[in-house]
Order: sequence, then structure tokens, then C-alpha cells
Amino acid sequence: MKRRAFSVIVWSSGGSDWGEAVIQALGIEDFVDVIMPKIDFHLDDVSDPKDKIGRWQYINMDGDVFSLDNSGRIQKRKKNELIGDIK
Repeated sequence: MKRRAFSVIVWSSGGSDWGEAVIQALGIEDFVDVIMPKIDFHLDDVSDPKDKIGRWQYINMDGDVFSLDNSGRIQKRKKNELIGDIK
């Protein structure tokens, strides 16, 4: 990928220290541009959260929280209360 002019990012849930240790152990430092931990939380300004929800929660500007329940349905919560399915 580096030869094709792509940037290479190592993104580890073990953190950037772990990612760096693995990169060094494999001897591939010359091929990696950035080492970083995976994020736990992010904000996005999408107007419709349906395409973004998976392992993430989506919080809109009004403070509504959208997430998936155990059956895979999108749930909307406001002020820590479950409002219901989003169809």
C-alpha cells in the first residue's frame, strides 16, 4: 500500500503503545505512517443515523441517543428513557 502512495494507519484496540510494539516486533516501521488507539466515542453530524449505527451510538444535536438493541432494532432514547423503535 505504501508503494501505491497510500497512508498506512495501525489502529489497535490495545492502544497505541501495543500497536507500536507489534509494528516493531514485525519490523514494519518503514511501512506505517500513524499508530493510534481505536476510539471509544465519536460525534458525527449525519442527518440520518440509520447508516451509522452498529457498535456505535449516535447522539443528535437535540441530545437524542440512537443505538441498536439486542435484536438489531434501532432504539431512540431521550434523557435516559427508551422511546421506541425507529422504522
